[in-house]
Amino acid sequence: MKIVYSLSIEDYIATNQWLVETSPNFRAQITCMRTMSSAATLSIFLIIASLLRSFETHNTWLIVTLLGVCFSVAFYVVYPKEERKARQKQITVLYQKEIPGSTGQFTMELLNKHLRISGARGDETFSYAYLKEITQSEGYVYLKRPLLAHPIPKAKIIEGDLEQFVRELQIRMAAVPPFPTELPITDVSKKFWSSRRALTASAACIVAAALGYFLITCGCSYWKVGVWASVASGVLGLGLLDFGYGLWRQEKAERAKETCKNSEQG
Repeated sequence: MKIVYSLSIEDYIATNQWLVETSPNFRAQITCMRTMSSAATLSIFLIIASLLRSFETHNTWLIVTLLGVCFSVAFYVVYPKEERKARQKQITVLYQKEIPGSTGQFTMELLNKHLRISGARGDETFSYAYLKEITQSEGYVYLKRPLLAHPIPKAKIIEGDLEQFVRELQIRMAAVPPFPTELPITDVSKKFWSSRRALTASAACIVAAALGYFLITCGCSYWKVGVWASVASGVLGLGLLDFGYGLWRQEKAERAKETCKNSEQG
């Protein structure tokens, strides 16, 4: 059994975006970079504000602090959109120049013990055990492998029945033991981090930021401690909030998948 389909650069870009949106690890990396970049921006402004307050009695340092907060918040908000644009450019260059033959017409065929994908760059053969799972979105069927996902555009099927092909592939994948691909540290991180813990930690950081802001405004001698506590806790709290929301979405999708599986078995 086989299907024939075509792939373009846009399909790889859509696949990469889907991986980022559905993978907690990718979201954690983006959140970490987003938080660190915002914190670095704010730290530069705070250093300048501290120097100004040490050498003058005017309120210039307060204006610089407010500008730093505005710039860091704006950077935090804009970063995902700009990061997505940069990633799209990198994928375009990667598949056009460094991996020739990645676009065009492909043939996917079910063999006795392996899956074969044929295209302009040659043949690739995978054991059914090497495939982790098959996931579908509105426009694609994704064959997930360790760290990768091969897209099959539903609207670009040239030959063959995609639904029948996917059902047969799922049967063959279920008939073989899965290939061990997860590292122990991944399982530990999944057990430790949950949306509830991340959102609770985020709330605690935001409370700490509010206490730091109180130290700044009350006019006590610990205002510098208040500045750094407010900044560090606020940025970390926003990062944990974003990370916890991503984990909550992932847990919700896994619960829905488990419910569908149980209903099909029942």
